[in-house]
Amino acid sequence: MGRPLARKGDAALCDRHGETVIDEGDESFPDQDGRPVAMHLHRCACGCRLISSLQNVHIG
Repeated sequence: MGRPLARKGDAALCDRHGETVIDEGDESFPDQDGRPVAMHLHRCACGCRLISSLQNVHIG
């Protein structure tokens, strides 16, 4: 079984601001429920950027 995807609207934990939500996602890559998948360097609601734990994954 693989790791779950991060999606727009999912909860996230920021080292600087604490609990936040993912505010961006790639609309051209929705998950099975239609929610945009969040990618490396997308923003959270606090303004900070996501750092992917799987930077060698390529979509497309």
